[in-house]
Amino acid sequence: MLEDKIEIKRLSALVNEALTLLPDQRREIVGFSFGLEGRPKIPMTEIAEHLHINIDQANKELAEALKTVGGIVEFNLNYSENALPNPGQFF
Repeated sequence: MLEDKIEIKRLSALVNEALTLLPDQRREIVGFSFGLEGRPKIPMTEIAEHLHINIDQANKELAEALKTVGGIVEFNLNYSENALPNPGQFF
């Protein structure tokens, strides 16, 4: 049980660290989509309107952001306990 809580905290820290490497617009889309960083969770149509982009672009940006975050987290889980990879390799 304690090990699970520790692993959840570790994964959460990796995701938060990975989010900081995203471009501002992608970070905003992820934040609003999932209600992160104290942001309210809002629908993609409202996110697109807020960022002055169309819904297809907002969905594409969200997919790319999640792919990037997933890649960074996977890298850290597989290859390193503390170091983040070169962010350029994911963009």
